[in-house]
This record gives sequence, structure tokens and C-alpha cells, in this order.
Amino acid sequence: MKEVIVSNYTFTLPHALVSSSLSSKKLCPFTFSHEPYGYWYPVSNCTRSFTTPSWHMETFTQTELEQFDLQYEPASCRLLDSNSVRDCVNGVGRWKRPLRVCSFGDSSMRHIHNSLDTLYDDRDNFFYWAASKKEKGIKTSSFANFSYDEWGACFRNSKKCRHRRPMNCEYVLINIGSWQAYYSFSPEEYGYAVAEMLVLGKQRVAPRKLLWITTHPNGDMLQSYAQPPKELRTHSLLSRYNDLARELCRNHSVDFIDVYNVASVLSDLSYDGFHYKLPVEREVARVVAHELCTLSAV
Repeated sequence: MKEVIVSNYTFTLPHALVSSSLSSKKLCPFTFSHEPYGYWYPVSNCTRSFTTPSWHMETFTQTELEQFDLQYEPASCRLLDSNSVRDCVNGVGRWKRPLRVCSFGDSSMRHIHNSLDTLYDDRDNFFYWAASKKEKGIKTSSFANFSYDEWGACFRNSKKCRHRRPMNCEYVLINIGSWQAYYSFSPEEYGYAVAEMLVLGKQRVAPRKLLWITTHPNGDMLQSYAQPPKELRTHSLLSRYNDLARELCRNHSVDFIDVYNVASVLSDLSYDGFHYKLPVEREVARVVAHELCTLSAV
């Protein structure tokens, strides 16, 4: 019997039932991530060490725990498997051209970049990367590149862009939100910044495809003990940010990839209160990879 996590509730189901239900589902269509329903379940016969936060008053430490490796699946469809993702990146089979991706944003977007590359390169290597001391580094990738742009300067004001790499890519992923919340941007101020990024961004990346990624959820425990609260990146504020970004993307015809609902269920697994390693970031990468590969399929 295996536990399946659905929203904030945990159900126990036989692993065979989970496997059979996946095989009978159709592949998820593009923009499936807009559907908020999905579940996490333990991968059969696979245990790994995960770094998880433990707290005592305002002191933060990290603890290694041995637990089942978890995997995310949407409720109504299934994601591409790892072999299909590799075919997509290499431009094999129904993918007639290789996948090339550029990402701009803060450290959460850096994690998505690193995770996408490791998902393609070697799934098990993910465990080495997550356990290494290089989590603040940017992985060199054969199909993706990342540039720090926490404030959207590369799209709102190109003269202030710190990184001007040539965008040898077909898809451009962007996000702002974490630092705006930290510095108490109101939803109206955030919405204005996002709208400006979308309008100018579409012009500057054309003919490349611009896509927006949701802001990651904050770890539950980061806001629990300090009195008065020191952390302003609450679930309610970030959810409001994401709702605004979704509406603005719809208004400006920019595609929107929602990873907030994937990570929010396991937000207590954040290793520092905002960033995620295994299993969350790998599954976020699976969702992003599926959306990109579905979009690029011929």
C-alpha cells in the first residue's frame, strides 16, 4: 500500500492502482498546468535522503531524512516520460527541431534551469546535484541558459540588464515575484511591473516564444515563529501575485505555466524556507518540460 497526497489530504492506495491509472491516461495537453488538481505518490522501492528544515524558535537548521522518493502526477492526464523529454530536447521523432530554452529571473528560476538540465541529462544525477554544495551555481546546459534578472530589467529596461547573452533559443521563460513580495510590493505595483514586462518582453524576444512561470510558494515554517512576523512572502500574497500574472498573461496573449500548485502541497519540504530540492524541484521541472515539449511538438 502506498500513500497518495492529494491537496492537503493523504489517502492510501495500492501502488499497482497508481501505476495502472497512469498507463490508462492520455498525455496532458499544453496548458494542463492551469488545472490545480494533482497528487504526489511514493515511487516504488526507492528511498533517498532529503534535506528538510527543522526549526527551534528563530533558529534554522537542516536535517537529513530518509524517506520515499515522491512523484507528482496531474489528476486528469499523464506527463511525458524521461525518454520522450530527451527526444524533445534532441529533436528526435515527432520533435523536428531541438529544444532551446532561455530563462530569466531569480534563484527560483535558477533552480528550474538546473532542474531542467539534470532531468534531461540523468535523472539519478539529480540526487548528486541536490546533495552537492553547488546549489547556488548555474549548470552549464547543452539546450538551456539562465540569466539573473530578479527585477525584470532585461525586459523593462534593457540598459539595466546585467546579462546580455545572445538568446540562441526558441522559448524564453520569465518570472518576477519573490523579491517584489519581500520588499512589500502591493498587488497593484506588482501587476504594473508584470504588465510592463509582458508588453516589452514580447517585442524584445520576438520571434521567440515568451512564457511566464508562476512564483514559487514560500515554505510554511519560514513565517511561523518570528513575532512580529519578519517574512512578508505569505501564501496569500504570492497566490494573489500569481492570479494577477495569470490574468495579465491572458490579456497579453502570453502563455502561462503554473508550478505553484505543484510545489505548494509540499511547501514544508523547502530546505531554506523558499527554495526546493528533491523531490519538489525535479517534479516542477517535469511539469515545465512537458509544457515546453508539448508546445514544440509537430
